[in-house]
Amino acid sequence: SGRRNVVIRNGTVQQFGYGVLLTAGTTHTTIDGVDMFRNALAGLELFDADDGRNGNTVRNSRIADNEVGVQLIGGTEHAVLEDNEIAGNLGEQLLIMGGAFNRVEGNTFHGIPSDPALDSDGGLLLEGTTDNQLIDNTVRDTGDAAIIIAEGSHRNRVQGGFYYRNGDAGVIIDASDRNEVVGATAHQQSDGGIVVGEAHHTVLRDNDVRFNPAGVEASNSNHLVLEGNDASESLQSGFELSDGVGLRIVGNTAHRTGASGIMLE
Repeated sequence: SGRRNVVIRNGTVQQFGYGVLLTAGTTHTTIDGVDMFRNALAGLELFDADDGRNGNTVRNSRIADNEVGVQLIGGTEHAVLEDNEIAGNLGEQLLIMGGAFNRVEGNTFHGIPSDPALDSDGGLLLEGTTDNQLIDNTVRDTGDAAIIIAEGSHRNRVQGGFYYRNGDAGVIIDASDRNEVVGATAHQQSDGGIVVGEAHHTVLRDNDVRFNPAGVEASNSNHLVLEGNDASESLQSGFELSDGVGLRIVGNTAHRTGASGIMLE
């Protein structure tokens, strides 16, 4: 706690409670190339690990077969996760709860444990956290949705990335306002490509949401912006929108859908 400028590099940490734990006031620490396997609580946890302006960086690491892969909790802010493989953890691959201004970029997440008798939950879960950036990540084969933004997680941005073969949807936004999903590709989910509920002022722009049961599903969401998205080849309607006011639907594509191209209810 309270340390600065620590470098943890290379090696393997396995079968502890936490693989690596950074706590209150830790800043400017770098975790680089560390393998964190089969830890009972989490491979990596950052708990209030910042000073309000500066956080910590995790890169080039493998975090697998833990209870939870990575937890950013306790008000952690300004953390950077980049170019990691986070896979086969039994709970979420990444949990961000509380805090703000974290950046998750260029990581690979999947939900297949090394033990075929086990299963995993979702990919990335954000609860009560704001102003985070999820950029160019790949999330596949998770038990639940690839990304869930919920419970008052406002002003987050999902940019780019490839999300495929996940349970539920590629991206779910629930009870959270002013989030953006831009330039994402979400194919072959078990539900919609992007699903929005009670999420006002959401922006969905230039996303490829083909080859899902539905491309975009939105309900109880006011002032939704739906622009330049492609929901072709949907098994049902390309865009299913209900119970909202002030919707802006511009320049979208829905070819060869199983039902309507755009359905308003």
